[in-house]
Amino acid sequence: IDELKDVVTIKIKSQVLFMTSLPISAHLPMNAEKEFILQPEQLPSLVNPIEDKLGSDTSLQPNVNIVLYIPSRHQSLLRISDSEGKALPSNAFLLPQWGGFMIYNPSLPENSSLPYTLHIDMSSVMNVFLSQFRLLLGLLNVGDLNNESFLELTGPIIREWEKDFLLRKNVQEQISSSMSSLSSLSHLLRKIRNIVIHDDIGQKVQFALSSTKESLQLLHHGYLKEGYKAAQVAFIDSDEAFYDPSLLRLLYFPEDQKYAIYIPLFLPISIPVLMSLTYLWKFWNELKHKSKHD
Repeated sequence: IDELKDVVTIKIKSQVLFMTSLPISAHLPMNAEKEFILQPEQLPSLVNPIEDKLGSDTSLQPNVNIVLYIPSRHQSLLRISDSEGKALPSNAFLLPQWGGFMIYNPSLPENSSLPYTLHIDMSSVMNVFLSQFRLLLGLLNVGDLNNESFLELTGPIIREWEKDFLLRKNVQEQISSSMSSLSSLSHLLRKIRNIVIHDDIGQKVQFALSSTKESLQLLHHGYLKEGYKAAQVAFIDSDEAFYDPSLLRLLYFPEDQKYAIYIPLFLPISIPVLMSLTYLWKFWNELKHKSKHD
C-alpha cells in the first residue's frame, strides 16, 4: 500500500461473517474427484447475496471487495471451472469494478465433530488476492505474459516501472476527463447564451487549463510525479466548474422552458385583462364614431 501512495489512496477494512452460506444449488454437477463444480455462468449469482451481507460504506470513493468464502461441510468440496469444464487452480474469479472472490476448501476430516478449528493457508490466499489486486489496478501478472521462459524476481509486489505505468495511465485519464468537462462546458455556453458565469467558476476553468498545460510540459520533460499532480489539479478544477450548482440549475431549468412553466400561471389572469382591453377598444371606437356624426 505504501508503494502506491503516489498513485492511489487505499484504505483497508476487513470483516469476518460467520454462519453465512450462499444460495448454491444442492444439485450441482460433480467431477471424478466428487467435487461440486460451479460453472462460469453461475458465478455472477454469487455476488448479489454477498453484497447484502457485506458492511455498508458511506464513502463517496469507489470500493473494491476481496472476498474469501469457506463453504460449509455439505457444500465442500466446491470448485470453480472454466468454460471448458476444467477446475481453476486458484479457485477464484474476478469481476471488474467490483473485486475478487475466492473459494477456500479446508481440509476437514470426515469424522470430525463441529465446531472444528480451521487453519487457513494465508500464503496461498494472499497470492491469489495480490494477483487480483494487480489486475484491478490494470497490471498484468507474470503468468499472463507471452514469454516462453522468465526469471522470477523477488521484491515488492509493484515494480517501479509498473508505478510509472500507472502514473501515465492516470494522467492520461485525468487530462482526457478534464478536457471533456471543459469542452462540455463550452458547448453549454454556446447553447445557453444568456448564462451567467460567476468569477469563481471562471477561475476554476482558467486553473484547469493552466494545470493541463503545466502537466503536459512536465511530462514532456520527464517529471512524471509532478505532471501527475498537475493533472489531478486540472481534473478537480474542471469537474468542480462543470458541476457547479449554479450551472446545474440552468441545465435542469433552461430559459426556453420558462415559458412553458409561466404561461399556465399567467394565462388565467391575462384572459380577463385581454377581454377588458378589447371592450375598452370597442367602447373607444364607438365614442369616436359618435363624435364624428355629431
